[in-house]
Amino acid sequence: MTTTSTELTTALDAVNAMLATIGQAPISSLDTPGLVDAVTAKATLNEVTRTTLAHGWDFNKDYDYPITPDVDGEIVLPSNILSIDTTREFYNYDVVQRGKRLWDKTNKTFVFDKTLKFDITWLLGFEEIPEPARQYIMIRCCRLFQDRTLGSDTLHSYTKDDEYAAWAMLVRQENVTEDPNIFDSADMREIAFRRGY
Repeated sequence: MTTTSTELTTALDAVNAMLATIGQAPISSLDTPGLVDAVTAKATLNEVTRTTLAHGWDFNKDYDYPITPDVDGEIVLPSNILSIDTTREFYNYDVVQRGKRLWDKTNKTFVFDKTLKFDITWLLGFEEIPEPARQYIMIRCCRLFQDRTLGSDTLHSYTKDDEYAAWAMLVRQENVTEDPNIFDSADMREIAFRRGY
């Protein structure tokens, strides 16, 4: 890894770590043209960042996020939304994302008549996420990139242990920042807020 103890891991650090796993020299910029392995490493970084953040972490989730329909009554979503659902306040709206718009499954329409609130999981850039997430993503990228490029069992087993350790650090950090409790469970919330019929 090319970072010092006073710097956070950058996307360039992650790409260079991947290149190092296959014995390639580091690059000085992510915009270096013509290096197939560097392009593949950047694509791997984007892929693993997306799949890791789709899990939904405290740092990339917002609750009660209001979105107002546009002049046509449609709710057009930002392109960096990984998942979206209405909040408990708007439980009677059964919505799903279709393309860049929200679809009302109950009324079979893209048109909404008011501002709704949502729980959203966001896709953030690599350098917008906390260091434990960067470390996990970088190490997972190294393992996948090396497996896909060279397929060495010896190198794979070495970096798999690092990946497990980085995952544990990320989960530990999540538990510190999220302050979870029993009512965070969907099952427990359903029981706690059950209505008698």
